[in-house]
Amino acid sequence: MVEKSNKVNSGSWEIQHQCPQCGAPVTIEETDRLFLCPFCRVKLYLSTPDYLRYYLSPPDKAVKELIYIPYWRFKGIAFFYEALQIKETLIDATISATRCKYFPATLGLRPQTLQLKFAAPGMEGSFLGHDIPIEEAFISPTPDKTYIGETISLIYSPVFIKNETVHDAFTEKPLAMLSESEFNTFTGLMEKADWQTRYLATLCPDCGWNLEGERDSCVLFCKNCNSAWQSYGHGFEKLGFAAANDRKENMFYLPFWKIQVQIEGLELKSYADLIKLANLPKAIKDEWHDPGLCFWVPAFKVRPELFLRIGRSVTIAESHGSMEENLPKGFLHPVTLPVTEAGECLKLIIADIAINKKKVFPMLKTINVHVVEYLLVFLPFSLERDELYSPLLHLTINKNALKFGRNL
Repeated sequence: MVEKSNKVNSGSWEIQHQCPQCGAPVTIEETDRLFLCPFCRVKLYLSTPDYLRYYLSPPDKAVKELIYIPYWRFKGIAFFYEALQIKETLIDATISATRCKYFPATLGLRPQTLQLKFAAPGMEGSFLGHDIPIEEAFISPTPDKTYIGETISLIYSPVFIKNETVHDAFTEKPLAMLSESEFNTFTGLMEKADWQTRYLATLCPDCGWNLEGERDSCVLFCKNCNSAWQSYGHGFEKLGFAAANDRKENMFYLPFWKIQVQIEGLELKSYADLIKLANLPKAIKDEWHDPGLCFWVPAFKVRPELFLRIGRSVTIAESHGSMEENLPKGFLHPVTLPVTEAGECLKLIIADIAINKKKVFPMLKTINVHVVEYLLVFLPFSLERDELYSPLLHLTINKNALKFGRNL
């Protein structure tokens, strides 16, 4: 459980890496997905079938026969229901991914003070297999808690065995003396590094033009053929998108996931039902009874309370403007929250919108929300001093909050 782990500060960790094309040393942040080499200018997208894996680089004087011990790294936002309120917390923690009891429970501050590098096949040493799943280590199996925008990875810390005693590779201090049976069990859990980070060429699968995005983008765009792409398996899949039509210059566009849903266990099928749930002082129009309820979830990370406020405000807005299937002219904020995670917070938005929380909160455990379809939509905001403002949505967002969210 996460409450037992060690929390550290919310800054992104730096990863020491080598360009796969020219071999030049490059430093990236753990939230980076778009890799740009400053030397040869190659641009690649980092992809993995499950989790990115890093290791703490051992000291030069370390012995050659190293064993790397796995730790889960979790960074994200946790929402939970308590006393008819939605509460939240930022989590930034590591915890052991093995049931062996010989090692420290967390990595502490080591990842911030020592070099982190990508683990890859061909590395010297052995790796202890992780036998604690991430769901057991961090994610509580209860419907009362939801995790959004999480970054999950495995970090390996080096040890060595001398005279049947496990030693820390950095301090050389003994961690545990193993009996013969414990030694055999421990060494029997070793595995070789057969996983590898994939590098996807950032070329449009349709026209071959360069895909564009920022370092932490999970959606890339081709301005040549007006298309959007998200990582999928060993390549990219095309993504539907639209933008609100605004002819003003110098507009700031924020991305949202427009998610059409079907809900079981709660009478919520149309925008009219949503207005009733929120008890808004609006005269319900006939067209609002049409089925096809949609929720609007920020496709970008911000602090927890602001994330919910934005999702609520945009979802209950009566109009979002006229849409067109073209990339807008103006500043596009990067898409940093994938639609899979956006779908996980739909119950949260329902709970936040509902005015009768005594009735709705007990129902959240049995409500089923099914995603029917989704669309990435850019909505325009004007920049007024340090704030972004949308008169159509009646929404104001501090620009610094968006900047802070890039490190969540």
